[in-house]
Amino acid sequence: MKKYLFIKKNLPFILVVLILGVYSRIFFIFFLDKNSGQELNKSSKLLTSRITEKITGLDFIKMNKGSFYMGSPQGEEGRKSDESPLTRIEIEEFMISETEVRVKDFSLFVSDTNFITSAEKDGFSYVYSGLTGNWEKKKGISWKNPGFKQADDHPVVHVSFFDASEFAAWLDMKNQKFKIRLPSEDEWEYAAKKGSIGTFNENQSICSFANCADITAREAFSGWKISDCLDGYVFTSPVKTFLPDKSGLFDMTGNVWEWCNSEYQPFISRKSSRIYGKKQNVVIRGGSFYSKPEFLRNSAREHLSSGTKRAYDIGFRLVITPK
Repeated sequence: MKKYLFIKKNLPFILVVLILGVYSRIFFIFFLDKNSGQELNKSSKLLTSRITEKITGLDFIKMNKGSFYMGSPQGEEGRKSDESPLTRIEIEEFMISETEVRVKDFSLFVSDTNFITSAEKDGFSYVYSGLTGNWEKKKGISWKNPGFKQADDHPVVHVSFFDASEFAAWLDMKNQKFKIRLPSEDEWEYAAKKGSIGTFNENQSICSFANCADITAREAFSGWKISDCLDGYVFTSPVKTFLPDKSGLFDMTGNVWEWCNSEYQPFISRKSSRIYGKKQNVVIRGGSFYSKPEFLRNSAREHLSSGTKRAYDIGFRLVITPK
């Protein structure tokens, strides 16, 4: 009875509190969330399945928290010993750029900071010589002068790991909501396998999805081992030229190798070290326009002996994680 009398006596006040609560929730959903351009996901620290970074216009696609088997099974064609042991890895949610970072994106960075790349400082970068069949230093080569024709929508090349890291740090500083950085190797492989095409249909080949060493490249470099298909490009192609994977990501296979912020180990491990110095072996993933078939698998691993290395088939993409 006392409880009933209390409610009856204070009913107007209780109703006001309830109404204010409802309106404040409506205001948050339709005004604050709308202004942020995000949709709130209660189970996620990231706010939406897809965002566009405002400075560069790069699109990012969400990879949900989950697990996967890193490496390749015994018997997989083209596999190498460093893809063992097949290991279950837990991955926190992140977002990965839909494409590799483009020439026009890197140009914005350089214009804003007057940044000078490793290749520009040293006066050379690495290219493949069709005459000798070897990788060679070439003077005057850099992202501005890659040694072949590029447009603004091609992936930037001749950038070292440290160049790519500086770009990521610059863009991260410009964005207050999220952390922007290079992917770790396990994040990269998780995204690649999540979007894996699997087997191609009768009208498709690897050249439907990737700019790789193909019949076009064989015409220019007779010594290359190629995929028996035609992608139409000897060197880099514009991003989004080929079909995306099942997650909507472009060029996870081919076009350019992509830097990962992971120190290379000749085996699969749940723990990977980040890159802190110039003497660490740095992982690159994904293959390039130069890559033969065994490097076009999403388990294929490669590395360079230092983060200062660069070449005309190495670029990068970015990831976003919660601050």
